[in-house]
Amino acid sequence: MKNLQVTIYDVVGYLIPGFVSLIAFGIFYWSVFKTTAFELKSVSLFEGAAVSTIAYIAGHFTQSLANLIMKRFRSSIDLVMAQPAKGKLSNEVIIGAGAKARQICKLPDATALSLSQIWEICDHFVQQKCKTEARDLYVYREGFYRGMFVSLLLLGLALFCRWCSPTSNVQLENIHLQLGTSEIRVLCITSFGLAYLAFNRYRRFGEYLIVSSIYNALLVREEPAK
Repeated sequence: MKNLQVTIYDVVGYLIPGFVSLIAFGIFYWSVFKTTAFELKSVSLFEGAAVSTIAYIAGHFTQSLANLIMKRFRSSIDLVMAQPAKGKLSNEVIIGAGAKARQICKLPDATALSLSQIWEICDHFVQQKCKTEARDLYVYREGFYRGMFVSLLLLGLALFCRWCSPTSNVQLENIHLQLGTSEIRVLCITSFGLAYLAFNRYRRFGEYLIVSSIYNALLVREEPAK
């Protein structure tokens, strides 16, 4: 089952954001070189496999870029565990998680642990002592929405560049489309709006992961050694 989950995450977490990033790169290239006509044609099975492979690789680079960008934001751990915690975790729960982390690592009670260390200890404890299906789901979805946020942001920036260019023609096999300023504007705004929603979903599943790990660590009791 774990192998199946990893495969699904590879498709969802890397391939889809990679495809969006490739589209963004194509639109940006289209805009910079001032090409007013853009033609898309059907591709063979081999060409589709090649594009999918490139998109998968692009997805890894997108996730790497996302990790760098997210370092500029306040971490989910701070949002959930730092004060004020906005009702996500009470002071008593956070203090209890700290005591549990020291107990797990057999540290003196006076040992000071950062919020990040407390969560990491509790999370590793949960991975070893609990069922991790729900935790893995949160991790996969957090990674997917993180990648989608960055890829949609890139798409919005590329569309903004296209917005500043002349009216464009798009040829899809036998279908001819003309994309004017208003159409590009709508697509650009939509892309930025979806990026905002993806970022919120990324934050939400990050919070689910942290809260779930803390509560599970507190609720699990280790069997006394016989």
